[in-house]
This record gives sequence, structure tokens and C-alpha cells, in this order.
Amino acid sequence: MELLSALVRGLSEYPRLLEAARQRTTAAVYGASPIHRAHLAAALCGDLPGRAVCVVLRDEQAAKTFAADLLALGGVEAALLPCRDLVFHNMEGVSHEYEQQRLQALWQVRTGKTRVLCASADALMLRTLPPEALDRAVMTLSADGSYSVDTLAERLLQASYTRCAQVEGPGQFALRGGILDVFPAGDTAPVRAEFWGDEVDSLGRFDPLTQRRTETVDAVTLLPVRESLPTLAEGGLDGLCAALKKLAARKGTAPALKKTLLSDADTLQELRSLPAADRYLPQIYPEPACALSYLPEDALFLVCDTPAVLETAQGMAHRQAEDVSHLLEEGLIPPSKTGYGLDERQFAARLTAPVLLDSFLAGSAFTPQVLISLTAKQLSASGGGIDNLRRELGDYLRLDYTVLLLAGGRSRAQNRRSFWRSRTFPAPRTRPRPARGRCVSCQRPCPPARNIPLSKRSCCAMGAKAPESPAKSADPPAKTI
Repeated sequence: MELLSALVRGLSEYPRLLEAARQRTTAAVYGASPIHRAHLAAALCGDLPGRAVCVVLRDEQAAKTFAADLLALGGVEAALLPCRDLVFHNMEGVSHEYEQQRLQALWQVRTGKTRVLCASADALMLRTLPPEALDRAVMTLSADGSYSVDTLAERLLQASYTRCAQVEGPGQFALRGGILDVFPAGDTAPVRAEFWGDEVDSLGRFDPLTQRRTETVDAVTLLPVRESLPTLAEGGLDGLCAALKKLAARKGTAPALKKTLLSDADTLQELRSLPAADRYLPQIYPEPACALSYLPEDALFLVCDTPAVLETAQGMAHRQAEDVSHLLEEGLIPPSKTGYGLDERQFAARLTAPVLLDSFLAGSAFTPQVLISLTAKQLSASGGGIDNLRRELGDYLRLDYTVLLLAGGRSRAQNRRSFWRSRTFPAPRTRPRPARGRCVSCQRPCPPARNIPLSKRSCCAMGAKAPESPAKSADPPAKTI
């Protein structure tokens, strides 16, 4: 949103931050609470068009919150990359939901559908398939295309889709004569392609319960179901099986590991899939890759709460080392030089010229060349109702502050303006630009409120997901900074 970005661009510290980002210089901004970090990131995304941005956070919940704040503050849609647990045991019924969410986020970054990625440190460190391998695994069905139905079915099987009588969830497909039903991985509705020979006669989404078509589509992208795809190994499935048997025949191979390798090779040859395919990530993709491999070289890294991020990375590396040690002892995985993800030093080295957004200045693995102190604060929500908000707004206006009031919607903004008129309070104006000593009302979602005293700017959010009081008062709580 331009009004919100204008508040940040007016800060005396912002030009230095923007210049450091443009010159790819490591910079440290301290004094910023979580909402200020999102506000700065939204402004940077707007001022660096075409530049990929990776926001690194401490955990998945922080990544979700940051992505939501980016959307509310600047209309920036970010891809969210979750972490997942690698599957090292052959278990049936394992959910691949997180894998599919990861693949969807990686594909959005790979194709440029989004240039902003929000992720925790452990999600970025985890090993995955290389970008070129994902390119080979993805399929596109077009309404005006021509395909061999049998070839499509074979490629779906290679992408770890499950063939069934009727699709019910993501990662399944059904083939009945010239009708192909596919539930794309990571999608919310299945797709039906009706063929006339090899020509697509119709393509559309349908309701899996009623089997009725809901909409017609021009094309659909079919992402793989899993990150570990044995068919993408060198030499394909047969090549992987041969490699496993070769490892089993190697002199000095422990009996337990030999048994595992031969059993998995037989399972792959018979069923063409393996629940514990993550065991052989290093064998399937000899060139190690992680989510950072999908970002361009000039990507801007924003590290939020640097000590916590590095602590997460260290914990991830420690847990992974312990897991690998136990699995090697049990004979469930073969030895590998590249492992199943980055360690904390490799991870920090991959974050080139980051911008560190922290509450306090602290030592870390990064050496900032630019130090920027931001005087700002985020206050807790005010639960005193609309009258309390009225008094707080009056205090800010008397101090000649610029106040931006986020109402969360058109009707709420109009209702609050009418209410304030009835209380003899100057109603917020809907101006294209905020000005000192005035209150501007905006019809936007309500991120947390914040205050930047040095620039005399305050942003208030009222009625932002606030629960009703037991008495169901008509005056909802307000968030004030």
C-alpha cells in the first residue's frame, strides 16, 4: 500500500538501508520490532522491482506472520516455504502435504510467479531436488494440447502420483478410457481432461464429491508429489537399483545395510516406488541442492532476529547429525559425503550480503558494513474501546504526529468516521497522502500497530481480529502504537 510505504520512505535512515540493499552490502538495522521489519521489507520490495527477496526467520509461524504482514502492508504476495521431516522408514500412509507445499513454493520462485520467499532457517537448509530436476518432473496440461494418454499416466507415476479408481485427494489420478482425472499436488480441486484420440477435448476442475464440473481452465500445472523421485536418478529407476546393489556388494558393507539396500532395490523394481525414498537423496541427486539453490545470485536476504535464526540453524544441523548417526548405526542409510542438508556454517555462507533486521545489535556470523539505528516501538493492544482510542489519537495529533488508521474494511471505516463525528472528534480523512497533525483512515487489513517517534509517524489498527467482550459492546478494542 502506497500510504504505508510512504511512511517508511520518509525516514532519514531508509535511504541508507536502500542503498546498502542495492549495492549488496551487509547492513544491520537494530531497534526494529517484528512489525517494523515487515514494514521495511515491504518498502524494499517496492523500491527494488525485479529483485528476488528471501526473508529468513526463526520458525514457520514467524514466516507465516511475516508473509501476512507483507501482504497487508504493501500488497506483496510471498511464497511460504515450510520445513518437513525426511522419511527414513518404509511406512504406509505417510502424508506428503508439507512436501507438496514446499514444491509449490519452489516452483513459484523458479518460474518467477513470486519474487519473495518467506522461510525458516531449517526449511532453507533441508536438502531437496535440484531446480533442473524439478523442471523435468513438472508437467503442463493445456486445453488445446495433444498428448498420449498412456504417456501421461506413465509420467504421473514417475512423479509419485498414485493411480486409483476415483480421485479423492492431492497426488492421485484415475484413467477411464479417454477421461483422465488428476488431483494436482498441492492444489485444492482435481482436474478432468477429456480426450478425443490424443487431442484434449475439454479441460476443467470438478467437485470430487458430486463429480460435477465447477470451472473450465486453459491449462493446469502438475507438480510432483514428492521431493525424492527415484525415476530422476542417473539411469532412471533401473540405474538407481543398480547403484544400490553395487553398494550392497561393496567390500566392508555392514550386513544390516546390505539387507536394507537389497530389499529397497527389490521394492523399487517391483512397485516402482519406495516410501522411504528420502534415504537415497544423495544417490538420486548427486549434486546437493536446497531451497537457496532456486534463488538468483543477486537475491536480497533479509534476516529477521539474527540470533534466533542462527540458533535455529545450529539446532537443525545438530539434530540432523544425530539422526544420520543413528540411521547409519541401524543400517538404514548408506554413508554419504554430502548429507541431507546444510550445516550452520554452510547456511550462513550462502546468505550473501544480508540485511539484518534485529531488535538489538548483537554479534553474529555476519560482519555488517553499515549500521542503522531505528527508533521505533510496537505497543500492546489497547482494550479500552473506542473512547480510549479517541483519547490516544487526540494525544498523537496534539503532538503533531501523522496518524494512519487502518480500519480493516470500507464499512468499518465509514462507521467509525460517523461515530467520531457524533462524539465531536475530527473524523479521519481519506487523503492520498498523510500529513502532520492529521488522521488518515485506510480500508486495509490490520497488521500490528507501531510508532516511529523521531519521524512523528504513528499507525493504528482498530478492530483487528479482536474478540468481542462478554457484553458484546458495539465498540471493539483497538490496537494503538
